Amino acid sequence: MAGMTLNVDENLVKPVIEKEIEMAIVRELGKVQDLIPQLVRGVLNGKVDTSGKPSTYSSDRDRTYIDFLFQEAIKSATKTAVFKYIEDNHALLEKEVEKQIKASSSAISKSMVESLSALAENTWRFNLQVMLPKD
Repeated sequence: MAGMTLNVDENLVKPVIEKEIEMAIVRELGKVQDLIPQLVRGVLNGKVDTSGKPSTYSSDRDRTYIDFLFQEAIKSATKTAVFKYIEDNHALLEKEVEKQIKASSSAISKSMVESLSALAENTWRFNLQVMLPKD
């Protein structure tokens, strides 16, 4: 049997092949569209560790990703609110800190003296150097 050669113009075949490829892509995209809700649900309900990353250790996987995101958002909002409160009440807080330091200065001094005495009683060599700031 002799070899047969068929010559077909590329311009005739190319649009048909392109159309078939387009239809195949659209069919496959339809399948992906059906999977999107499952994919999103899987990600949001996936178990993660304390840094929000999937973990291979079962003991680390104690929260879902959506729980992790809510916890992080709440932490961020809390931090912002605390810093705003401190900024708004800076003078009041400063006065209270000074008051607390003055009230506890005798306790701090007593604790320092007791610690230094305990160190001095140690049989190992004890060095104490006190340097006052130069005015």
